[in-house]
Amino acid sequence: MNPKHKNPRQPRRIAHAPYNFVPLPEKVVTVEDVPSQDVYSGYTGCVECLLTTESPLYTRAGMNPEVFKAWGDKSFHELPEGVKNERAQFFSVEDVRRPIIPASSLRGMVRTLVEIAGYGKVKWVTNELLVFRSVGESYYREYLMQEDARNQYTPLMQAGYLEKEGPNWYIRPAQSIGGTTFARIHHDDIPDGLTQWHDCQNAYSIWVKLGKYEYQDVRGFIKVKYTPVLEARASATPGFQEAVLAYSGPMDKKRREAVVFPSVKDDSKRILVDEDMVQAYREQISQEQQALLGPDGALNPHQPVFYLMKGNELVFFGHVMLFRLPYEHTPFSLLPERLKSNPVIDLAEAIFGYVPEGKDDQRQACAGRVFFANACPEPGQSNFWLSESPVLPKILSGPKPTAFQHYLTQQEPDEVDTGQRDKRGNP
Repeated sequence: MNPKHKNPRQPRRIAHAPYNFVPLPEKVVTVEDVPSQDVYSGYTGCVECLLTTESPLYTRAGMNPEVFKAWGDKSFHELPEGVKNERAQFFSVEDVRRPIIPASSLRGMVRTLVEIAGYGKVKWVTNELLVFRSVGESYYREYLMQEDARNQYTPLMQAGYLEKEGPNWYIRPAQSIGGTTFARIHHDDIPDGLTQWHDCQNAYSIWVKLGKYEYQDVRGFIKVKYTPVLEARASATPGFQEAVLAYSGPMDKKRREAVVFPSVKDDSKRILVDEDMVQAYREQISQEQQALLGPDGALNPHQPVFYLMKGNELVFFGHVMLFRLPYEHTPFSLLPERLKSNPVIDLAEAIFGYVPEGKDDQRQACAGRVFFANACPEPGQSNFWLSESPVLPKILSGPKPTAFQHYLTQQEPDEVDTGQRDKRGNP
């Protein structure tokens, strides 16, 4: 049985989100005997449907070959005004003033609805590792912090620099100074006039005078072990340690940035970042990271990064100390086998057709049994445009799979007393 969701009993625990996921069915509804394509079986006919646009609708037209050749690789904001209009046209066939919803869009939408309503196989699920970052949760802290005593933590992440050699990415560890590979500097102590570190947008050369590597107050009753920067200079100064300031961007209540020590010279200390991890990192690059670091995020030679090791294995890396971490399993690997079995045919496949998927699928390909036509405006209709002038829709993005508070089944949605208390006695 699939886990059942329970809504919070406390109003302040209720979260609202614009999207949600379709819950898993308990079982797949299958079709045992699919008639061959050379005979009539059952009923045939035509279904006519009247579509009403209850909310704004937009289906873009394809670009003609000449426009695509000249501008196809450009972002919308890089296009001249005339080309913007060309790319933004609503889908049409003969008359650009007569918008059409293409048959392929309707077919895809209806098939998706049949897969959901018909308890179809659950196969359109990513097999890529997702990453998460939940600083306030204990299981996240346990990954990145070692609790030495009550409310006293030692960071497990280390600092280093990314390098690229041929197609491969490596992390070259930073030197350990006084027991750690990085220090932390208060915003007020960062000097003006710092020189950019190589081509890294968020990194700068800096010279620092270091304090002791010991427990420091972080949030009232919590202490974290780190080395504080006592003084800093923008150029080489006797008695000051050379380092790299890794600026992580603005964040509420954040007062310090990381300072990474110079890299080790021994090539044998480099850590290979495998292709799957590089791809997993690329998948999680956010707009904020692109604005701070560049289009490829931290994947930039000489970029200071933080990383986590388990034994001799690299777990993951990021440009900040509390970086995102990969889950141990992919969403697809967690699906029950009964919901993703290839040999059976579900209702959507029986209607819309299918092709074999993977080496374990021994079925013969089967064509669909339905045909869709374009959806056209009714005769005489002329009020289908939302506005005569251009409209810039707001981008809502999509559901975030790792936002478990919003989208995933919550069996215990109310607060759970873990037994831990702050110094005021509050849980």
